[in-house]
Amino acid sequence: MSEATPTRPDVQALVDLVEDATSVMLAGGPGAGWMDSELTLGQLRFIHELAQRGSLSIGQVAAHLGVTLTTASQFVDRLERPGYVERAHRTDDRRVVECRLTPRGMELIAGMRGMQREGLARVMSLLEPDELRDMGRLFRIIAERVSAINATASAVSPE
Repeated sequence: MSEATPTRPDVQALVDLVEDATSVMLAGGPGAGWMDSELTLGQLRFIHELAQRGSLSIGQVAAHLGVTLTTASQFVDRLERPGYVERAHRTDDRRVVECRLTPRGMELIAGMRGMQREGLARVMSLLEPDELRDMGRLFRIIAERVSAINATASAVSPE
């Protein structure tokens, strides 16, 4: 993780506005079934991280969470019991146990992403065509600048 930098007040105001508008649109909307899963926010974040990475060894889970191997194993146990994750020995080194999403875990992620997309579509549908064009132009600028930053960071990063 990178160090947190102070957010400009104008940026924070826009973030707050977008968050408020989105939370109003998402409240009780379709796809909210994942909220009934009784998972903690930390568990949901971990499942999302696992979806992005594909798999993590128990050692990587411990490092990611900043806990001991025993605590990481217990954390994975709590996600394994309801069937969101599974453990498997790595094929190239049977001593390493990896954690990965099960089909149920992938369905959970798909539901969360679907809910985000539906909520965003509802928010965007409130805009007029010319406002949507303006927003599209601004998001293209953001995407270009993020790409440029990532390209610079990867060119500078020692491997």
